[in-house]
Amino acid sequence: QGLNSVVRGSTYVSFVVDSLGEIGDVKIYDDSLNTFMQKSIMQLFTSMPAWRPAYQHGKPVSQRIAIPLVYGPVKQRDETATYLYYYLAKRITYPEEAIRIALEGTVYVYFSLSSEQEFNRLEIIQGIGSGCDEVVYNAIYAIPKAELKNLMLAVGDSVFVLPVDFHLDQTSIRED
Repeated sequence: QGLNSVVRGSTYVSFVVDSLGEIGDVKIYDDSLNTFMQKSIMQLFTSMPAWRPAYQHGKPVSQRIAIPLVYGPVKQRDETATYLYYYLAKRITYPEEAIRIALEGTVYVYFSLSSEQEFNRLEIIQGIGSGCDEVVYNAIYAIPKAELKNLMLAVGDSVFVLPVDFHLDQTSIRED
């Protein structure tokens, strides 16, 4: 398929988050994907930063996770994603506690939408604490229904894992 072809579809991807939070053993459950798509998906998952590992009896353990992956036309998805990021950037503020302790990192939020443009599930799958997780959760939860509808029109019923970065420039760090 050429680069200008409209490619749409979905597949399931599973991977292991080991006891250190590293991702490995990525599996794609769709043999019909072309080599470029398979390599792109593998690169996406293997280049992710460490996740928070699962715990059992107070000890970190490995866990296999399976998620649906939906792909489709780039232009409509890019416009929708750009607006979504713009919307969230205006509503996500750096918590004072996180600034005070110079906390930086990435919060990963998972959400899925129903055909009624409502959240089926919304959760922080990897947080950094000090109020950052709550700020991200609240901003996602407050997305207007009209914007959720646009997101649904762009990608259909979907599951999203959205990274939200918190980084300070050196002038933001306060000395107490």
